[in-house]
Amino acid sequence: MLSALKDLVLTRDPKQRIRLAHSGLASVLLLAAVAAMHGMAAFGVNDGKGLWPWTAVSITCIVALFAAIRFGWSARLKDPSLTVVQLLFAVACSASAYRGSRARGTVRRS
Repeated sequence: MLSALKDLVLTRDPKQRIRLAHSGLASVLLLAAVAAMHGMAAFGVNDGKGLWPWTAVSITCIVALFAAIRFGWSARLKDPSLTVVQLLFAVACSASAYRGSRARGTVRRS
């Protein structure tokens, strides 16, 4: 049963499995960042403004990137692992989370 689920998610192709495993690890790390942002908002560390749209975009892009690799849509590209795209996405996500949230009790200067 577990083997069939693993084949469904990661395919049987050894190259694709490696690509998906790396993408999955990156996804877990980004999901941890999403959880941390929600935790900070829940404890009042930041104001949580724009948190849900940021979360929706982050998770949608994680799923889209994983699906692009899983279903072979990226196989014909020069970088079938979408490494650069995933790195740029993670940096953009982190930067927008940093810029979008602010600590409570601080003054935002433009």
